[in-house]
This record gives sequence, C-alpha cells and structure tokens, in this order.
Amino acid sequence: MCLASVQKGKGTEKENLLEEVALIRFEGEKLLVRTLFGEERAIKAKIKEIDFMNSTVLIEED
Repeated sequence: MCLASVQKGKGTEKENLLEEVALIRFEGEKLLVRTLFGEERAIKAKIKEIDFMNSTVLIEED
C-alpha cells in the first residue's frame, strides 16, 4: 500500500499537514484530504507537486 503525506510550503520551507493520506479529491476551490484512519480536512489550496518516489504531495494554500 502506498500512502502519502501532505505538506504545505513555499520556497524551501515545508510543513507536514497530514500523514497516511489515502485520498485527495478536488471539490471546487478546495482539496478534500482523507487519511487511512478516516480523518478528513478541506483545504483551500493548489497542488504544487506530487512526488511518487517520496510519497509526498506539496500544496500551496490560497
């Protein structure tokens, strides 16, 4: 199973928001992020990078 962590950041600074992310869905201007354990978060952000090798998704909040 390949789960990801969601990080937010600009430039070289990054902050982990959620780990063990199993789903990311676009809902209008927001991203609905759900973890393996059922925790959900709606974040007004854009995806900047998806790194499959390191299982990370980098977002930039609006």
